[in-house]
Amino acid sequence: MVRKALDAAPLDERGKGQWGFVLRQVVDAASPANCLATNPEAMQMAIDSGGASLMEGMRLFGRTWRAVASR
Repeated sequence: MVRKALDAAPLDERGKGQWGFVLRQVVDAASPANCLATNPEAMQMAIDSGGASLMEGMRLFGRTWRAVASR
C-alpha cells in the first residue's frame, strides 16, 4: 500500500528512489521479526541458551555501537 502511494506521488525518479529507501527502512524496522517479544525463533533461541544468546547479542551490539561512536 505504501509503495503504491509512493508510485502515485508527483515526484521525480530521484525523489521516489530516496523516499523508497526511507520507506523500506521504516517498514523493515517495524517488522515483528526485529523484536524479541514477537519473534518466536529468537525467543526460542534465548530460552534454549539460558539467556546466553541474549548476552552475546548485547555484547556484539555494544562493541558495534562503541566503534561507530568513536568515529
